Amino acid sequence: MFETSRPAFHWLRSLVREVMSISAFSTLDDANEISFAIRESLLAGIDAAFADVVAARWASYANSARQFRIFQDIRALLAGNVATPIYSEELAQKVGVSVRTLHDTVLRYRGMSLHRYLRLRRLWLVRRRLLLGAQSVKACALAFGFWHLGDFSRSYRSQFGESPSETLARSR
Repeated sequence: MFETSRPAFHWLRSLVREVMSISAFSTLDDANEISFAIRESLLAGIDAAFADVVAARWASYANSARQFRIFQDIRALLAGNVATPIYSEELAQKVGVSVRTLHDTVLRYRGMSLHRYLRLRRLWLVRRRLLLGAQSVKACALAFGFWHLGDFSRSYRSQFGESPSETLARSR
């Protein structure tokens, strides 16, 4: 049986409610891409909810050389794919391991969950595109899988100390 903190539980619950309340995706052309982003957000929420109670299994692995090779493969795949977001299932398939193995590897070498790592990477890719003078913040955020624009804006400001629109304005 697992237990998590009350704030993490409530945050995850509100995220699930938001996702379930969205009904306009059936009319969007890019509904498939948004569904991957929503799934990724839910997985990140689950990671956050159980981060304090799940012991890091990688600490007992004897074969750290294998994990290091996996981490190198992750970095190489991410470095070669900077135009579009890449999600955990796709990454696991390309590396040839499970999502759980990717999670454990990223936790070992970056000290954060796989989904947080991928989200931060996507934030940096959005920032890069905004600094190059993207058309709009919304288009850029959606292109990199951020379907909840308010959450995206808060995360962006927290990470970079300015709003995405400020970054875009500075680039022009």
